[in-house]
Amino acid sequence: MNRVGSLYKKKQNLCQWAIWSVLLWSTLTHASPPTFEWKDPNTQKTLSCPKCPPGKSMSKPCMEGAATECKPCANEHYTEYWNYLDRCLYCSVRCNDLEVEVVPCNKTHNRVCQCKAGYHAESLFCIKHSKCPPGSGVLEPEE
Repeated sequence: MNRVGSLYKKKQNLCQWAIWSVLLWSTLTHASPPTFEWKDPNTQKTLSCPKCPPGKSMSKPCMEGAATECKPCANEHYTEYWNYLDRCLYCSVRCNDLEVEVVPCNKTHNRVCQCKAGYHAESLFCIKHSKCPPGSGVLEPEE
């Protein structure tokens, strides 16, 4: 497969990923929010409290007659899943000199990096592609 075909395949995979993400997000946001058990300190009753959605953390747990209060994540912080964390997670991933940022940090995802062109990932490191000897080359698997 030539370079143009390879790029087309990557874009096609990215589009499929985006479609599935939107479908999953739509399903999750229209269903009842997940819950967690919390003991109300005033009544000692165990309550089923709604969790906070991705992009938010819990500012106050539910109490009898009052729902869980959630606050949005600050810049450079995120929560990817429904949660009852008291604070959002820090976007700790930093791209190094041999990587490019492919997904920026946002309120629902940590930063994602990938190796620059001419490099490939191996055990969390970007390794420079090696040159093939004359008369040989790399074959990509056929589908």
